[in-house]
Amino acid sequence: MAKYQVGVFKCESYERIEEAFYLLKEKLELKRFEEQVRGKKVLVKPNILGPYKPEKAVTTHPSLVKVVVDWLRACGAEVWVGDNCGIGGYGINERSAKKSGIISASQGAYINIAKDAKEVETNSRFFKSLTVSKAVLEADFIVNLPKLKTHTLTLLTLGIKNMFGILVGGSKSKVHYSAPSIEEFGEALVDIYEIRPPDLTILDGVVGMDGNGPAHGRVRPIGFLLASENAPSLDFV
Repeated sequence: MAKYQVGVFKCESYERIEEAFYLLKEKLELKRFEEQVRGKKVLVKPNILGPYKPEKAVTTHPSLVKVVVDWLRACGAEVWVGDNCGIGGYGINERSAKKSGIISASQGAYINIAKDAKEVETNSRFFKSLTVSKAVLEADFIVNLPKLKTHTLTLLTLGIKNMFGILVGGSKSKVHYSAPSIEEFGEALVDIYEIRPPDLTILDGVVGMDGNGPAHGRVRPIGFLLASENAPSLDFV
């Protein structure tokens, strides 16, 4: 089994997110990644669960999205930013991205990834195929930006769970229906993650959520960024 480095970096305020991010970049020695993305299409995949303001701690904070977009562009990458909301429909995607501050933070890189989708086969015992945003399949690299929160079904929503957002429209309901128990849903999330594992995961744990997450819990200061090229390793840490 391959071993992956997981970086844990203290960051108690979003005002210091740029400082923490560049420390993260240095400690994880991401020079190789920077060279690989030059001239490539990179999808930045935050958590945009729904139309919530940043201070609600439901969505990935826009300051992290901005610093990642700035970094990737400085590396010479073509950057896309997008997610499929938890409550479905490509109309709600844009409204949610705007209210969360992510459209502004994307600086012209935001795309509504629900508008163009493709059905793909899976290796899951729960479903033979699912509908995935084409941007996910066409991107050369994916940077996964989950939000650290509790979740009523998965206990926590982290790197693996954030990739549930690659699914479009009714496919999310299809997964919930086909894998209804906690254990089955967890297995299904791994099946979805394996459709297209992200190349880098950076967890927004500066301010998170506990209690009745992922949308109605208590805003909770946590004070950390975590990063790894392997999301399961990050989630384990």
